[in-house]
Amino acid sequence: PECKACGPVSEHDQGHLAMNYCALSLLTMLGDDLSRVNKKALLRGTRLLQHASGSFSPVGGDSEDDMRFVYC
Repeated sequence: PECKACGPVSEHDQGHLAMNYCALSLLTMLGDDLSRVNKKALLRGTRLLQHASGSFSPVGGDSEDDMRFVYC
């Protein structure tokens, strides 16, 4: 795949649900107002990780799938 803004993208070049949660938590603890966070993209990506069972995968594609990620 290719990103219009950044060129070729590896299948491994993607966010991770738990790491996104940690990053947002840290920014909030440091007093950031999250105004620079692309919230629509974050929500869209999170929705794509949810399965019909309600569980989440941490990343797209074939990955672990369990209820731990519901807590993120």
